Amino acid sequence: MRARAARRGFTLIEMIVLIVIMAVLSSLAVPTYNRFKARMEFEAAVQQVVGLFAYARNAAIQNDTDCTLYFDAQSGAFLVTVEQPPMLNDLPTALADAGEAAQTLPEPRTVLLGEAIQVGNFAVQSSDDPTGTVDQTGAASTITFRPDGTSDAAQFTIASAEGFATRLQLIPTTGLLVVSDNDAQTP
Repeated sequence: MRARAARRGFTLIEMIVLIVIMAVLSSLAVPTYNRFKARMEFEAAVQQVVGLFAYARNAAIQNDTDCTLYFDAQSGAFLVTVEQPPMLNDLPTALADAGEAAQTLPEPRTVLLGEAIQVGNFAVQSSDDPTGTVDQTGAASTITFRPDGTSDAAQFTIASAEGFATRLQLIPTTGLLVVSDNDAQTP
């Protein structure tokens, strides 16, 4: 009987078993990773919108003038512009002190949501409207932030193609955006 040579390496059966185990594990991990990545992209888009609303409120307070946030439903874009504050003196512009520098306004800011993220049920209730009617059009809608920190009331939903959804509500007395149902999923 011949002595068996020292065994080195793996047999073919061991390699096949290892490949099958790795295939099963990767079939579980890849979909989980894709769902995790989609969730993080959705949450990043929601945070961009929340940050833009906070910027609009702060810009109105800091510049002591109205700040307008526009939403265009067709392009899924939010745009913030700061209006020129009123002149504080009663002198005509030609007679105003030449040494007084005009206040520089911040540049408009835009948040463009991707194709996979949709805004729905966008409704604005202006505090200037005594009837309290709600503007819920498919066209561009505007929200005004005032220098005292107040704003128009608004509510809308942000949803992703993967089924994630978040409801956002703008409180008019504080001008703050409240995020709710952050873990909700659309059916």
